[in-house]
Amino acid sequence: MKKRFKFAIMSLILFIGIGLGAGQVYAASVLNTNIIDLIKTQFGTLTNSYTSKAASDIDSTKSAAAANINKHVSDKSGQALDELNQFNQSEVQRGTTDINKYVDEVKNEVDTAIDSEKDKAKTSVTNQVNSKVSETKSAIEAQLQQSIKDNLQPKQ
Repeated sequence: MKKRFKFAIMSLILFIGIGLGAGQVYAASVLNTNIIDLIKTQFGTLTNSYTSKAASDIDSTKSAAAANINKHVSDKSGQALDELNQFNQSEVQRGTTDINKYVDEVKNEVDTAIDSEKDKAKTSVTNQVNSKVSETKSAIEAQLQQSIKDNLQPKQ
């Protein structure tokens, strides 16, 4: 069965091949050679026209694609730069706020330290003055006692 099928297929292929060859021989003999050349020339011209138009259309598509890509890159770059600029500004503002908080904290610590040391210095000055005043009072009292003793003596 397979052999018959193969034989039938081969016979059909051979018949078609011979038929095509015979058709060409018939066309060459029946039709004028000038007509065949004219058909070849016309198809050559049509082919050139279509390939030229296709190339032009592809070039237009290429130009449009390049413009599209350039616009996309420009838009995306602009958007990215705007976002980066906004981010930079917000980060600078955040940094400035952090620095200002730090400066306020340092100022408070410095104020506290200065006030504490100032109060200690005042206390020290007060203590020194009080001590000197006490010494001076004691010295004046001793002088007064001596003066009283020296001046309130019986006269001889």
